[in-house]
Amino acid sequence: MLHQLKKLVLPAAFSLSFLLVAASANAASLNVHNLSSKAVMLLYISPAWADDFRVVDEQLGINDYIMPGDTMSFEFAGGNQCEFDLRAVFTDGTSLEHYGADLCSIGNWWIEN
Repeated sequence: MLHQLKKLVLPAAFSLSFLLVAASANAASLNVHNLSSKAVMLLYISPAWADDFRVVDEQLGINDYIMPGDTMSFEFAGGNQCEFDLRAVFTDGTSLEHYGADLCSIGNWWIEN
């Protein structure tokens, strides 16, 4: 179920790394680089203090995917909030999560096998 508590981490066969880039404190942006072999069908970006993930569906719609090898950029109002939790759900139902990403200083999420 996609609306599980975000503190439940599902196992994934992926590793991720981050590239630090400057970002504004009032606006948050994230470039998701899918270097894995699976398509991303859902992307969740949620403030770290929230109890569950919220989907960024206005930018990654029901028929949109981040295909292997593709990059998609997301911009959203971050306010004074910098720390976010990230979750990518793949077309095979597996997911990858990263907690406490500082999107005021981290602008890229690299998803790799």
